Amino acid sequence: MKLDWLDDLLALYSAGSITLAAKRRNISQPAFSRRIQMLEAWLGVQLIDRERKPATLSVVAREREAAVRSLVSGIYEFRAAARAMSKGEAHIAIAAQHSLSSQPLLSLLKKRGGGAGQPTFRLTTGDRQECVAQLLRGDVDILYCYEVPAVLHTVPPLIAKTIIVGQDELVAVGSPSLIERVRKSRRRAQRMPLIIYPRESFFGGLLWNNVLTTPMAENEVEVICVTAFAQAVLDLALAGTGFAWLPRRLAEETLKAGLLDTVDFLGDPVPLKIVAVIGRRSVAALAPLVANVSI
Repeated sequence: MKLDWLDDLLALYSAGSITLAAKRRNISQPAFSRRIQMLEAWLGVQLIDRERKPATLSVVAREREAAVRSLVSGIYEFRAAARAMSKGEAHIAIAAQHSLSSQPLLSLLKKRGGGAGQPTFRLTTGDRQECVAQLLRGDVDILYCYEVPAVLHTVPPLIAKTIIVGQDELVAVGSPSLIERVRKSRRRAQRMPLIIYPRESFFGGLLWNNVLTTPMAENEVEVICVTAFAQAVLDLALAGTGFAWLPRRLAEETLKAGLLDTVDFLGDPVPLKIVAVIGRRSVAALAPLVANVSI
């Protein structure tokens, strides 16, 4: 089996027809068809329904598209990593809390510079507990996450070194139209649409323990949505769906543009530290780099 055959199949998925796929692969249609037939012979399944006019992908091929794409991307990722290792290039695996997104990677890449022998990076994002688990399993070299004194990352100091790399805060925000509507109300008990995080999530725990009690008691609260995904919270707040709490860094551009405003009637901001947690096996190599890269 040749990787080219799988690339042909991906081209067919994207193009939707053998003629267009062959053109994208820069080969003749008969040659393209022969390669698809060789892949079918190797797999032992039919990928093209040739009884239809024009021919189309078979049910098996359509249902396994995601698996094929994942397989091919995995092969290319393995090849790139293997080539980097053979050249002696360092490979740094990073896990970052969803709400931090790509900030740590962008900061490290700016520090990386050019030239041969520079490290390559692999970034995965997830909820805080998932990222901590990746570091504990040894799947990543560095964990970037938010931290407050009451909720530490739970990685024992014996197996990791923690470095503070930035500051942030969780702020209450709302769309200008929603804020104006609420402020005009003269009733103390007013309808207060909220977008909140699950209580068991990191941000949810902070808010329920420090912020939400007062607005819940003083207002007629309507919970519009509960989600742990900060980007979804941002999108809902921008749509004017309700008030929300967001890391200031995540909401910064929308605040500057006037699409969202901070509000003071839902409590004070919650200070956050951004920390890099480095697995002990990588401390010697990575601590100097991380310590010099603030976020």
